[in-house]
Amino acid sequence: MKKHVLGILLAALIAAAAGALAGESRSKAVSWEYAESYTVTKGKFEFKALLSKDGGKAWIYSVKAKKAGSSPTSLTFPAKVKDAKVVRLGMDKTVMGSEGEDAEFNKTIFGEWVERAHGVGGAGLDSMKIKKMVLPSSVTEITPTAFSGMKVLEKVKIPDGVKYLYGETFYDCPKLKEVTLPKKMIGFQPYSCFDACPKLDKVILPKKNKAFVLKNNMILTKNGKTAVWAIPKKKKIKVPASVRKIVSGAFYGSLARTVTLGKKVSVLEADSICGTEIEKVKVDPANATFAKDGQCIYYKKNGTLAVGVSQAAELVISRKVKKITRNCSICGTVSEDRQLYLLDIPASVKCLGKDWLDAFDVSASGKVYFRKSTPPRLEKGGDVNTAPLPIFCKVYVPKSSLKKYQKWYRESGLKQMQEDGLEDMATWKTF
Repeated sequence: MKKHVLGILLAALIAAAAGALAGESRSKAVSWEYAESYTVTKGKFEFKALLSKDGGKAWIYSVKAKKAGSSPTSLTFPAKVKDAKVVRLGMDKTVMGSEGEDAEFNKTIFGEWVERAHGVGGAGLDSMKIKKMVLPSSVTEITPTAFSGMKVLEKVKIPDGVKYLYGETFYDCPKLKEVTLPKKMIGFQPYSCFDACPKLDKVILPKKNKAFVLKNNMILTKNGKTAVWAIPKKKKIKVPASVRKIVSGAFYGSLARTVTLGKKVSVLEADSICGTEIEKVKVDPANATFAKDGQCIYYKKNGTLAVGVSQAAELVISRKVKKITRNCSICGTVSEDRQLYLLDIPASVKCLGKDWLDAFDVSASGKVYFRKSTPPRLEKGGDVNTAPLPIFCKVYVPKSSLKKYQKWYRESGLKQMQEDGLEDMATWKTF
């Protein structure tokens, strides 16, 4: 079974990589002189930088404490290097030398590796005690993972000229409480940019920003129709009435316990409502698209599952649900490794969409119940490298239907994954 959490992490890594490439593409407008690096000292730090070929711009790509192991508590970047304004901050593969040639991951500006897929945030001695950081107002670009792993950083103002915030820029900054976003920001990857920032409670967005607006503790597109990100520490989030769509990852890392969907919400992208602290998802009674029953939010028109709220790592699908696809969201309490121990699929579910298991991650010690006397219809055409049905767990089916389900498994395409039989792909149980 494709692991749901790995799907999210992979998507984040791809997004971060795409952001990095986009950043490198934009930076090509500035032609950098790689042959010579300059070292500047300010306060208790040493900064390494490159200059543009015309000598007018500077890029600080490395920061080190002047005294090894000193762990300073405050960091202020120089505004200029050799009279050139600092416009770019952070490491990328072009300045990592041989390390960057085949590197799968990025480094922080302090030279520490970041590997979010395995929880490596890039913490290091030079950054571990920095509570205060001041960035030059002239900066227009910050590379991915630049300030990841700053364990005690509490507050940061991102320069107004920065247009994009890439994945993992402030990943794993557990003490970060306040962020001022740039006035000129036109795009960001919020759920990975500020992932593992559980204390982030105050976000300031200048009113002059032309792309986004802050309302009800959410970042929305300027027209108010798309919700992009929920501020992590907020316990209750009421989606503004103007919102029609919530994007994938909007609640990733959110500590919200209650989420209320506004009356105009009509599109929920896959993994849009995915906070692991969520206990309740409510729907405005005036909402024409979604309804709530038990642990589920579903589309009124066709009964397709939209959101499943797990409780104690168990999810019982509502009998109002008729179809399950990969485009739903699973939130609520799951196991430590973000898995379900129980997935109960009622007889009302008549169809399982292709790659539907991308939305679920059932533990190998978990249980999956199929309540229907005849197996649901399984849509064809999914990823051939993904199991189309639950495997490596206990599968419960009606006693009188065991042979039907075994045949269903056999004809589902699982043989492509294991040619020597289906019996050990699932442990069959009956009820």
